[in-house]
Amino acid sequence: MRRLWPVIIALLFLAPPLAFPQAAAICTRDDFVNAVNDAGAALRKLSAENTPRLNAKMRQLKTKMRWPESGFEEKGYQALYDERVATFDAEANALLARIDILGTVEAAAAPDCSKLQELSAASIELQATVKTKTAYLLSKLDQMLGEAVPARKPEEKIASPPKPAAKSPTASGWSTKTTGDPPREVAMAPPPSDLPSPAEGEGYTIEEIRAASAGLFGQVSANLGGAIEHAFRKGGRPTAYILGTEGGGAFLAGVRYGNGMLYLRSGGTQRIFWHGPTVGADVGGGGSKTLFLIYKLAAPEELYTSFTGVDGSAYLGGGVGFTLLTNGTVVMAPIRSGLGLRLGASIGYVRFTPKATWNPF
Repeated sequence: MRRLWPVIIALLFLAPPLAFPQAAAICTRDDFVNAVNDAGAALRKLSAENTPRLNAKMRQLKTKMRWPESGFEEKGYQALYDERVATFDAEANALLARIDILGTVEAAAAPDCSKLQELSAASIELQATVKTKTAYLLSKLDQMLGEAVPARKPEEKIASPPKPAAKSPTASGWSTKTTGDPPREVAMAPPPSDLPSPAEGEGYTIEEIRAASAGLFGQVSANLGGAIEHAFRKGGRPTAYILGTEGGGAFLAGVRYGNGMLYLRSGGTQRIFWHGPTVGADVGGGGSKTLFLIYKLAAPEELYTSFTGVDGSAYLGGGVGFTLLTNGTVVMAPIRSGLGLRLGASIGYVRFTPKATWNPF
């Protein structure tokens, strides 16, 4: 037996270590919700720190260039926008979409705890992208402020902002005929085959939508009528609609936030929130109005998912336009006006939630 001990000891040292099962990581849906909210809080903090500096320099540029008060943000953004800014926007949008996907855990599914680390890494990368873009924009503004302003010819005048289209009074307070620039379709394709024209008596009538949205877009209310008419021609009567306000920090990170009221043809209203990436809209973080026309919605819960754009469905007329969005079942037309459309902004996707998450309002 004594002779066997050296052999036994040698075998113990040479044998591979025993593999013991490791305890599985434990996480909950709330951990993902908190991680997404933390990412949003970090983004809002960066926006709060940097937006005042950017706005101050934009106003200095406005004074130097003798731009009118109305629309100077757009002029400034167009002057700043270049290939590098476009790259920053694309990177930010991709990271925002990734954070949103990683942070979404379906109610019936068990959370994948390994994705929490991926979510955190995406948030850190997004913050780095925002910081780099901010530094670039500030540097470019400083360069533009240091450059001499080209001398104007004596007869040259500063262009005045275009006058708003005249309104034609109707029973609802404005005309559905677009004045000024004629409406045009941008690569308009037929709506999805699953977008029906509701039968007579179903859905909201165009008169009801006119009355609900009258005055929503202020100076471009007349042009709103043209967009609504076009949406009704393509999709028929909506079974629900949302009136709300959007804003955000697209100047820095390409994110749009919104909140408003959902109105159902079947009865009932409720508060709803949404967010999603966009490019070139809401410069300076100002708010804007939005009208969503919604088709085939049976219950509010059907909205609590991501909606993506339908290729070839863009419409633009007189500074008001929309792109059809769908989640595979529900279809909607978010009608917007202003800077985002004029710069050809891509909606990307929109995600609706019953409570505010990234929403800063």
